[in-house]
Amino acid sequence: MSERLSPIFIHDFEQPIWQMALEPEKGLLALELRDLKEASVSFSLLDLHTQILVFDRYAFEEEWWMSIVTIKDNLLLIKQYHDSQQPEKQGLLAINIESMEVQWWLQNFQLLQLNSLSVSGKQHGESESIVKHYEINSGQELATDLVDKSNGQEQSIKAKYPTHYDSESPHLETIKSFIANYFNVKAVGACDYLEVEDLIVISWFYSEGSSYANVLSVIDSEGNIVIEEKIGTGLDAFAADTFFVLKNRLIFVSNKTQLIVYELFEGA
Repeated sequence: MSERLSPIFIHDFEQPIWQMALEPEKGLLALELRDLKEASVSFSLLDLHTQILVFDRYAFEEEWWMSIVTIKDNLLLIKQYHDSQQPEKQGLLAINIESMEVQWWLQNFQLLQLNSLSVSGKQHGESESIVKHYEINSGQELATDLVDKSNGQEQSIKAKYPTHYDSESPHLETIKSFIANYFNVKAVGACDYLEVEDLIVISWFYSEGSSYANVLSVIDSEGNIVIEEKIGTGLDAFAADTFFVLKNRLIFVSNKTQLIVYELFEGA
């Protein structure tokens, strides 16, 4: 009988993890943390290979109106909102994750498209707005005829994300029956489902009084439950994309503030 797996990384940030951005080639995971009571936002970065926080709670003076866009190579791209009532008034910053300094900063720039090596958006001036393109690593403006050439590279390593089955899916009842057989619990609402190697990963919900609880389970090919984590309680809605797998690592957020990583199998 297979033994239950144990996490290789657990960290409670004590603030809600609002969103995440992954750089799969280097195994870097950036997190946006928001404290709603203090109206503050900060950013942390985890190296999934070493399970070490590269930095934690990095913040700006105008911190509340910042949001993660993506992480590319050694740069963390962050969108800056100048006016909460006018979301088109934006800026875009690139933070070098090694020096923790701003490598470049596009002001009055409304991001429209993010490509592998460039960003495109509206550059707002006093009288008009012009679509411009910038190279990500340098922040230098690109001619339009060079943009397509810059987007030819694709990352060879990709994370695996689950399929979300909502209440309208014809497959949901099959998965609910599967959950009832294994856990003797009636699943409700929706679920996330992924098969990776010889494992099945399911994030599912059940009623808990007037609210819902969210459980993440991993079952091996012999039908053994190797991971079972209650990752949410007191929920009023069914979340999607509640986990992902990068190589052999299962990554998810528990109870909004806790990041947990499991190693599912050897290798990779």
